[in-house]
Amino acid sequence: AALAAKGAKPRPEQVAALNAALILLADHELAASTFAARVAASAWAGPYRVILAGLGPLGGSLHGGAGLAVEALLDEVAAGADPGAALDARLAAGDVPGFGHRVYRDRDPRADHLLERLGIPTPFLLSPSGRQKEGGWAVEALLAAAAERDMPAPNVDFALAALVKAHGLRDGSSPTIFTV
Repeated sequence: AALAAKGAKPRPEQVAALNAALILLADHELAASTFAARVAASAWAGPYRVILAGLGPLGGSLHGGAGLAVEALLDEVAAGADPGAALDARLAAGDVPGFGHRVYRDRDPRADHLLERLGIPTPFLLSPSGRQKEGGWAVEALLAAAAERDMPAPNVDFALAALVKAHGLRDGSSPTIFTV
């Protein structure tokens, strides 16, 4: 309920998508936050300090922090910005959050699964769907524009932001889901 829109009860498909995301994120080997927590635990830190140690790496853009930037990008496109121009502006500044992954060099299977669960095509072979400019349209439009630019495949940060927009969760929920 904490992630649902104000006053709304989560729908079964929201709960199922959230559960899938949590499982996919938990089963990710030894991530930076997990490693930090294990180091603290190995020094016999108390449980609250172990959690604090695990939260430390989550503020960076490479581990947990990219979701907010992806949500902002999706909002920009959903509000009418040209998807290609939005990507070009970010590419000019460096890497685009939500695309590519240090571990999954080809594709992030977690992203593929979540996007498929949302009914959004994951291959970079998309045709216009004719949907209105809503969250799903923005996701598909950005994926198509990324494919035209030979960008890396979307990663789990992109998929979490897409999940947030597709299910009308509170803005900023993607890093919260990642953290949990």
